Amino acid sequence: MLTPVLEKAVDAQAGKAVLAKVNSDEQEDISARHNIRSLPTVMAFVGGKVVDTFIGYRNSEEVHKFVAKAVASTRSPSTAASEANPVAPEPVSVQSRDQFEKLVAQKGPVIVDFYADWCALPSL
Repeated sequence: MLTPVLEKAVDAQAGKAVLAKVNSDEQEDISARHNIRSLPTVMAFVGGKVVDTFIGYRNSEEVHKFVAKAVASTRSPSTAASEANPVAPEPVSVQSRDQFEKLVAQKGPVIVDFYADWCALPSL
């Protein structure tokens, strides 16, 4: 499963990003609005806009680079770290479109994991 790798990558950023999980089967309207056609799909949002995306499974190093790039995209001389919105210490399970829109509108990066229970890799 990709979610544990995403959790570690977000945790490595020491509170500078939020991980949101969207079950595409339960939140079909959110998935449709963002043209999710394959799972897993991961999108990085900053200020309500998508700044990066990947589709499919990635290794840990690639996921860490993806999250670090999203965090770096929020750094600029005119933006102090203290201006970023507070981040959730645990992944946020998105339950509604309204919750999703408020979450991704944050100044700081929000990494969104679009998934479905049926697309998890089997345990070997």
